[in-house]
Amino acid sequence: MEETKTTVMLPSVNGGLVPAVKVQERREQGANGTVASQKTTLLPDGAGNWQVGEIRRTTTRQEGDNRSAEEQVSIPDSEGKLDEVSRTVSDEAATASGEKSSTVETYSIRVPGSVGDGSLHLVKRATTARIPSSTGPQTIKQQVVQANPAIRAPVCESPYLPPTRCAQALPESRPHKPFKCATQTAVSQ
Repeated sequence: MEETKTTVMLPSVNGGLVPAVKVQERREQGANGTVASQKTTLLPDGAGNWQVGEIRRTTTRQEGDNRSAEEQVSIPDSEGKLDEVSRTVSDEAATASGEKSSTVETYSIRVPGSVGDGSLHLVKRATTARIPSSTGPQTIKQQVVQANPAIRAPVCESPYLPPTRCAQALPESRPHKPFKCATQTAVSQ
């Protein structure tokens, strides 16, 4: 287990330095290629005590060419109770043919264009595929599906295609959850 403690100092009104932020980080190697870490940010409360401002918990797993990670962010509510406000889940995989794919999903209690209900909702999904070619450059395909407060229903937008519904791309979407999709293909040298 690794542990790090950091204190950020800022100039005081008296000309000296005072602690403004404390960060405590802990990282632990687990079984089967798992790494768990926690980063706690402490802030002064004005009465000489330190209060938790944010906790980030990350779990990473590596199995061969496949990697997954999850990060949860929690902050205290008005009563000091920690509430999860966001979560990011990512998966990376590689095939024997050399194709690599990754998906990153971001969940948040804050959904653009919606009144918050305190629950986590999917606000963005980005999928990238890297396809090698035996005859030259690789092809990179990327699709991003994200909340869009300007529209009221899921819509895919692509520079090559007319707008289409994308409920299949984002099955968690509902009519009151507006989303926007963008698909992009690039060829790299």
